[in-house]
Amino acid sequence: GTYRRAAAMSALGRLLTRSMQNFRKVPRRSFSDEMKSIPKQDNRNQGPMGSGVKPYEVPQPKQDMPPPGGFPPINTKRNVGKELAIPSIVIFGAIAGGMIWGMNRVGQGNKRRRALRQEKARMRSTLGPFLQAEEDILYVKKEEEKLKWEAEVMKDVPGWVVGQSVYNGKRWAPPMFNDLH
Repeated sequence: GTYRRAAAMSALGRLLTRSMQNFRKVPRRSFSDEMKSIPKQDNRNQGPMGSGVKPYEVPQPKQDMPPPGGFPPINTKRNVGKELAIPSIVIFGAIAGGMIWGMNRVGQGNKRRRALRQEKARMRSTLGPFLQAEEDILYVKKEEEKLKWEAEVMKDVPGWVVGQSVYNGKRWAPPMFNDLH
């Protein structure tokens, strides 16, 4: 803040000092010096109303002329498209054929994607029972470990039945997330 302000003021002071030195080197002229350099007017050929300005001489106009032999004729005939000579039915047929071919390719791509999606769904439905069997085996192992742990922890509690549900309902529910250690 303060350092930058001081540096800027110092630079400004140096700039002003240089400009003042250059100003003093310029020689001063007096009013009489300027009056001596003006030439005398020639009063013989005065302009309108004695203004002292010579009248403006208007040059002769130059006429823009056509080239020798004249300009070439302008073509105004309606001959648009005569060089191409492709019938409109051919153009329409080519466009229609291209659209039919493109739609056919889109339909084939849709069939291919549908077949892949169905194959993926069939694979998942086929693998589902195997994955569920693996989960059931893990569940049974964890349940056996849980019952052993429960029997060991609650062996001193009279009337405790190992594996009995703490809930009163008769319906089976899968264990909670933290229930299997």
